[in-house]
Amino acid sequence: AAGLLRVLDPDGRLIREISVGETAAGSLGLYGNFVFLGYTDGRFGAFDLSTGKKKWSIRLGGIPVGPPVTDGRIVFVVLSNHVLAALRAKRGDLLWWRPLAGRAAFPPCLHGVHVFAGSRSAVFQAFAAGDGTEETAFTAASEILAPAEKIGSKIYLMTSGNTDDEGFVFALDRAPPRAPEKPKTPEVKK
Repeated sequence: AAGLLRVLDPDGRLIREISVGETAAGSLGLYGNFVFLGYTDGRFGAFDLSTGKKKWSIRLGGIPVGPPVTDGRIVFVVLSNHVLAALRAKRGDLLWWRPLAGRAAFPPCLHGVHVFAGSRSAVFQAFAAGDGTEETAFTAASEILAPAEKIGSKIYLMTSGNTDDEGFVFALDRAPPRAPEKPKTPEVKK
């Protein structure tokens, strides 16, 4: 609320205090010396922790729902206005944004060349990280209950069940599919 970002060492001692200006809102995302954060007025921006300087800021209309994730080139953020946005991490250029299937509730999950987004719906969306093309969508029988988790080549997803005490966990395989083998044709000698 004071418009300050405080950087602490592992023992809790103050290393640096950075003025971020407005009131920050939502979750922070960290990558190297960068911190990505949202503001109550719907802006999203990045600060360099080593210098304390703002790198960029852009108005996206919502605040981060869970921490943003990045591969170092692109930062992905689910926003309270029910969209998934992809921005160039170093400059803040908006690359793409896509509507969520339901109410924003969970952070994005980056896995290889895909970014996944679950929302308060039964639909689990997957997008190509580079251009936002929706490549797959998994539809469960009931609402998604928790953020997706990646472990190895699988994405784990929890949904509600038919009763209050029931829930399901799905393991979705995101390993690249194997190309089918071409049948060998016999050589014909002339």
